[in-house]
This record gives sequence, structure tokens and C-alpha cells, in this order.
Amino acid sequence: MALGRIGGGVLKDNLERNGSNLNFKNTSGSTALLHLDVVNSRVGINTESPAATYSLDIPTPLVSTNLISDNANVQNWTLDTNRIYQNSGDVNLSGASNVFLSGLLTDNLRVNFNTFGSLANSNINLTPNGTGTIEIYSDWNSDGNIHATGDITFGGDLVLGDDDTDTVTFTSDVNSNLMPDVNDVSNLGTFSKRWNNLYVTALNSASLNSGGLQIDTNVIQTYSYNLNLNLRHTVNGQKVDLEFFEIEDNTIATPSANTLGLTTSGELIVTSTQAIKLPVGTTGQRPSTEGGFRFNSQTNLFEGRRNSGTTPFGGVISDDALTRVYAHSSNNTLNFLANNQASGSVDSTGVNLTGLQVDDINFNTNVLSTTTTDTNLLLNPHGTGKITMDTVTFDGQIITWTPNTGLLFSPTAFGYDKATGTGGMVIPFGDNSNKWPTPELGDTRCNTDSRTLETWTGSSYTQSAGTGGTLTEDEMNDLALQYTIILG
Repeated sequence: MALGRIGGGVLKDNLERNGSNLNFKNTSGSTALLHLDVVNSRVGINTESPAATYSLDIPTPLVSTNLISDNANVQNWTLDTNRIYQNSGDVNLSGASNVFLSGLLTDNLRVNFNTFGSLANSNINLTPNGTGTIEIYSDWNSDGNIHATGDITFGGDLVLGDDDTDTVTFTSDVNSNLMPDVNDVSNLGTFSKRWNNLYVTALNSASLNSGGLQIDTNVIQTYSYNLNLNLRHTVNGQKVDLEFFEIEDNTIATPSANTLGLTTSGELIVTSTQAIKLPVGTTGQRPSTEGGFRFNSQTNLFEGRRNSGTTPFGGVISDDALTRVYAHSSNNTLNFLANNQASGSVDSTGVNLTGLQVDDINFNTNVLSTTTTDTNLLLNPHGTGKITMDTVTFDGQIITWTPNTGLLFSPTAFGYDKATGTGGMVIPFGDNSNKWPTPELGDTRCNTDSRTLETWTGSSYTQSAGTGGTLTEDEMNDLALQYTIILG
């Protein structure tokens, strides 16, 4: 039989095999390169027994430099233009080692090299089935925000932020302890970045620094220069309780009848420009505590308590406070009180006494008298000293008074001025140049120029003998001579 030739019958429009399959092979003993199963309508390549489930069975790899098909359907697979899709069921890509793709694109997901991206602002969801988890076995860097609606558990070290400009915000409650890794090493806040308010039920700390306040062991102190230590409440009516005494606003009190004690091994110093207000009460409310110091509102005196009684303060005071010497509170006067009766005072003008008795001399109101009957009252200045009463001075037998003023004797009603004795009374005298420029009515003097006694009548001086004419000395001598001749 000739090789390489096809009979004329084969070249007809239709090749009819009448139920006989056709093989194309090199030799009769070799595997058919092409097997045409005309009975079952199957084609086998490199096989003479195509599988019953395949129309085309290629048991060996199909290798093609360029496979072009407008539509290829393999079982449930469809290859159409630029699409490969499964008509039903899942698509499984598996390889002995790896499945390599230059890129993967779904409806909303893109995988390109080592990047997962989404399309149309859609989310990327990693959703394991059932109790499965998402496991990441290397570093995870995120440049955006991370949001989780469920629990987050970190098995290793947790570092939040890599710079002090980063912030961590907790919008939910913390349901666990915050434990430092090493004791007495880590800090919560810094000196320049402090927490604002700390609300705790109990605070256990070897040392606590808050603002300018430091609590160390059993010491509470401020560590900032010139910073006060303030203990205060924030609600009106509330108090600061320190065991057995209370502090409310500016008041320190003890509950019930407890005693408030101040004990110091040194001095107790109160620095203020104001005052310390002492306890105030009546005589019947005096305490029995020795050394007690209070103000008696009944006697208006400060008083101290001693074993034998109470000592009032404020001057020289008897135990019953009825007799005392005390300084007045406002008028700079030292007052004397005897048996609760005012007896005198001392002020800037001198000593003022209700009454004073020195030996036989008694001073009472405006009366100076002797206490012994028929005893003279003597005023005897020493040496050249003088007795002065107001503007009148007594110097031996001489009485002088302020210049250019008169010494007034002023009896009342029908009283009169009387000079006793057998001698005469010398009245003022002088010439015309010595007359008082503004004499008072009744002013009487002896004029040495006219040798007459003259009286001021209100407008002029007139001889005291009357209002008639006056006689000169020569006229009087002539009259005396005439009466001598006539009367012998």
C-alpha cells in the first residue's frame, strides 16, 4: 500500500465511515496521533480511547504558542474573548508549588504585585469562615486608621505611636488593670505634661507629685517655691474632716465637745496684721481649765484661769474686778475704779480725781479744804516761787495779773467789796500820760498833774468830788486865807 497518499474517495465532500472509527498514526503499532470516534462523536489526541465524558480528550499536555478561540467551553468552563469563567460551582486554582498571576481583579478588589486595593471606594473585607482567624506572622504597618468593632488582643509588646506628636484616645472604658513592666521605673505623665483630674477610690503610692503638691510616706508638702498648701471642698456646706476636727471655709471646729489641742516643742507664732479672737462668755460660763484665756462679756475684761480662781486682765484689777486701774479703749485715759465707782483718771492734761485727801487737805470736786477743825489752809511756794491761779499770781503780799486786763471782784445780789483795817487804801495814781486809753465806767485814779481824784464817767474823767467846778491849789489857798481873816 502506498504511503502518503489519500484515495480519491476521501477527497469527496463527505467522508462517510459507516460506523468505523478512523485513526491517524505513524505505524500500526504506534499510538494514534488523532482518533476519530465517529460512532460516539469523540475526538482523541494521542489517545485511541477518548473519555466518554469528553468530546475532545487530550491526555497529554496541550501546548500552543498561540491558542485562539472565539468561545471555548470545557465542561463548566467558558473562554470567551478576554474572559474565563465557571458556569457553575467554584473555581479552584492550584499548583504543585504556586499559582502565579500578574494581577487579579474582582468586582471591587484588585491584587497587583504585593498590593491589595479596592474599587469604587469600597471596603476590603477579610472574613474567615466559622471560628477561623486572620493570622499575620510578620510586621504590620498601617498608614491609615484601624477600626475594630470586636475585641483586640495583643499577645506581645504594644507600641502606640512613634513620636510625642502622636496621640492615643480612649472613647470606651478600660476594663482591666494598668500594670507597669518594672517596679518604680515608668511614669504616668511628666512635669510639663500632667494629667488634669485623677478620680480613684484608693490611691496607694510610695510618693505622689501632683502640680506643686508632693505626698511622700507620711509627709504632705509643696515643692514649688512660695506655693501654698490648700485643703478645700468644692460644694457649699461640705467640710474637710481631719480625724477629730473639721475645717469648713475659714473655720476649724471639733465635733461634739472634743478639745482642739495645739502642741509644739518650740514657739507658736501667729503672723498677721489683724487679731486673734478669743472665746467670749459671761461670768457664769467660765471654764475650769487652768491656763484658760478668754474675754468676759459681762465685765468687758480679758481674764485667765488659775487654780485658785480667775484673774482679770487690762490693768491693776482685784479678783472680783470691782476695784481696778485700766486704760480706756479709745480716749488715751488711765481710769481708776474703786468698788465699781469711778474715782479718777489720768490723761494728757494730768490727774483727774473725784476726790483726794493728803494728810489734812481734802480735794473734792471744786473744793480744797482741810479735814481738821480750825486748821488753816496754807499755800507756800518754795524759795522765789509764786502762787499762780489762772492769770493771777500771788507773790508774798503782791498780787499781779495779766497785763492790760483788770482784776475783777464780782459780788452777786447785794453783796459788796469791803476792805477792813484802820489804815488807808492806796488807789492807782499817775499823770495825764499814764491814763488808761480805754477806761471802763467808774475807773478812779489820782491824777498827779491836777492833784485831784478823778473818775471816768463814760465820756471823760471828772473830779470824784462831784460834777461842779473844780478849784486849783492857788484858788484853795486864797479861799483859806480869806476864811482865816474873816473867821480869825
